[in-house]
Amino acid sequence: MFQPDPILILPYIGYHSPTKLYLRGRVIEDEGIKDGPDDRFIRIILNNFRRFETDEIPDARLRLTYLGKEYELLTDEEGFYQLELDLPLDIAANAISKLEYQVELLEAPGYLGQKVTATGSVIQLLPDASFGIISDIDDTVLQTHMTSFLKLRMLRKTFTSNAHGRSPMEGMVNLYQKLAFGLDGKQTNPFFYLSDSPWNLYDTITNFMENEKIPRGPLFLRDFGFNRGEKRKQFKEHKRINIARILNDFPDLPFVFFGDTASHDADYYLEALEQFPNRIKAIYIRQTKLNKNARRIHKLLSEINSDKLLIVKNSSEMLADARKKGLIA
Repeated sequence: MFQPDPILILPYIGYHSPTKLYLRGRVIEDEGIKDGPDDRFIRIILNNFRRFETDEIPDARLRLTYLGKEYELLTDEEGFYQLELDLPLDIAANAISKLEYQVELLEAPGYLGQKVTATGSVIQLLPDASFGIISDIDDTVLQTHMTSFLKLRMLRKTFTSNAHGRSPMEGMVNLYQKLAFGLDGKQTNPFFYLSDSPWNLYDTITNFMENEKIPRGPLFLRDFGFNRGEKRKQFKEHKRINIARILNDFPDLPFVFFGDTASHDADYYLEALEQFPNRIKAIYIRQTKLNKNARRIHKLLSEINSDKLLIVKNSSEMLADARKKGLIA
């Protein structure tokens, strides 16, 4: 008799702010993808193909348990679940910067008798945090070659490399580690990461960050599935929507932004600066290639008189400015 494939629950890193609990994840069929530092070329390609050829499980009923409270919800047509609670939660801020929640599969249409559980991480804002960091990923933290001709180098790297074969942008690991510690050295400043990459690459990106010891934090990627109506807007406005989400969910926290000239990071960050002028400490934009978009961004930033804006060619310039602004020791 036909046996359905095993189910895999993928809890993404969530956060617990003073005003919001935000948890998200996905339920898919388990393809047995495991990356290793010594994987052969063909295995890497097959694993990456499996990442993009996912079998999502819609209408799966889940139970999420967090701080002793239970919440039931269903996955959408792409297998995603999302829990957002606007009510402030009564939890005393303490030295625990990373909490956990449990996910249990209660029922999935067509998948009988499977008992599946998973544990997700939750980032909590600590009272010693001086500021938060919102960072683009592609060509800001991770070398992706977004500006290569027809994005050919980017596509080749995506499908022929795993987390162990990816490289960080020059100097960013050291800079981000210093920003996490901040000026007081207590390592409590939270990170939030944005990318136009699909959620299918979540494990590759998080494993890469863990390998490189880049500070952990919630990731906001894109759903490349059904994009009609409101979901189409969320797809196109993905970065803008999530920057506003983070700023609104952490209403008393100042932020530092990092991006590059390969995309429209500068445009989104300038919008945030206009809306929240007293909460943005600095905006750093790395020039990746002097193309049409980079020239446009240069012109845009030159027209704005603010010492919070800096377009740079390397991490040393960011490091020096961050020290000057009192962000790091």
